[in-house]
Amino acid sequence: MVKWTAPANQSAVSLAVLMAGTDNNGAFYYPAVQAQFDEAVDPASVNSQTVIVTDAAGKAMRADVRYDGVADQLQLLLRDEPQTGQSYAVTITAGVKDLRGNAMAANYTWSFTITDVRQPGGQLKVFLPSIQR
Repeated sequence: MVKWTAPANQSAVSLAVLMAGTDNNGAFYYPAVQAQFDEAVDPASVNSQTVIVTDAAGKAMRADVRYDGVADQLQLLLRDEPQTGQSYAVTITAGVKDLRGNAMAANYTWSFTITDVRQPGGQLKVFLPSIQR
């Protein structure tokens, strides 16, 4: 049911920056985590109970789970800051169902490791907004 994932399974991820942004729920972090399904799934079945991110110790990380029905893609916003050198696993459980109500045959898990976080050019850069009147 899963065609591909980002980051790819067992990939080493080097990030240019760690924080992706903030919204009403606080900060969210890179990497962008996605999974492409081979068919449409029931959006109600894609949630934080059926899609779980854990660190190498098995501790669940906070993440917002979204489903894009047009692209048939799962998207995660990590809410806990990932750590350099740490491995993470994402599990899509059999609780995710297609539009006919059929559950996935088995859990689908993939993992990735954050190898480093560096700014372009190797220097820490701070960007401040410019407000003009």
